[in-house]
Amino acid sequence: LLRLANLSPGDASLEEGVRRLAEALAEWRADPTALWSALQRPVGAAVEAKVAEQVLSVCEEALAALPPADELAPRAKPDQGLPGDGTAEAERARCAARVMLGERSALEACVSVWEKVRAAAAAA
Repeated sequence: LLRLANLSPGDASLEEGVRRLAEALAEWRADPTALWSALQRPVGAAVEAKVAEQVLSVCEEALAALPPADELAPRAKPDQGLPGDGTAEAERARCAARVMLGERSALEACVSVWEKVRAAAAAA
């Protein structure tokens, strides 16, 4: 949907077929199936650069809201024989730390992919 939001009929970086679809969309006569199909892959350097910036911004914002991985890792470890280990509260805290580590990992992977997209769009 971010590609759709960033389509502009006058964008010279759009592939010819996508440019025609963008023009048809601007006139409310685009074939929805063809448009959706075209938007499943990159449609032009300018659009991809804008999408990359939007995705990276949201990911960085989400990462900033999470505790650092080195703070979460010790909290995610299984019981270590410490007082309070094995309680329901300790288990919930451990599970929450593991979930946040997973979220960090997914966001960091997403950032890595979209940084490459941004670089490729800039090079085009």
